[in-house]
Amino acid sequence: MKQLFFSRFLTAILTVFPLLSLTAEVPSAAKWARVKEGMSKIDLIKLLGEPCKEGGEYLYFGPVLEESSLCPSPVSFFVTIHNGKVNYKRDPFEGDISPGGAPTKPLLWLPQNSARLTHGLPYIDLRWRPASGVIPMVYELEVEKKDGGQWRMYEKKQECSQPYYAIHHTGSGEFRWRVKARNTKGVGNWSPWATFSIVKNKE
Repeated sequence: MKQLFFSRFLTAILTVFPLLSLTAEVPSAAKWARVKEGMSKIDLIKLLGEPCKEGGEYLYFGPVLEESSLCPSPVSFFVTIHNGKVNYKRDPFEGDISPGGAPTKPLLWLPQNSARLTHGLPYIDLRWRPASGVIPMVYELEVEKKDGGQWRMYEKKQECSQPYYAIHHTGSGEFRWRVKARNTKGVGNWSPWATFSIVKNKE
């Protein structure tokens, strides 16, 4: 009953606070690579086109992961401008942009690798940076648990349409997980394994 309640609660939260909002096309890998520190704002817009969002010194070129109660930090293609020139750029793929549209390798985000989790909720929220490539993108997730010194499959999810998934657990243990993406252009490589452990509060 508790598992069902938390599952429904999490689903409701994610419905009210959507994580991923594709507000613009992903800049091409070649064009994004040409954005350099010191480039003028005028040349930047000539290269990438008008930003999909602008806030002070920040220019957003999409896609944008919107802020929410579950994801308080925005993640997007953005450039900061100082005195009319580029002084910083960042993208949600950490520079690994697909040149041909096939999926790149997802970057695991939360829990951080080797994290030690002590909370008592019956689920763990897994999150990763989205893979670059042709949209729509679908993710496959594998979670293994250490049992008698061996890693054994704990949960496998074939169809994740968003870059997050909640797994249920029944107690303490050591876990590892990985993700890969696929789209109409093909299937990407698995991310490296990341590990986390769950311990009881009294341990």
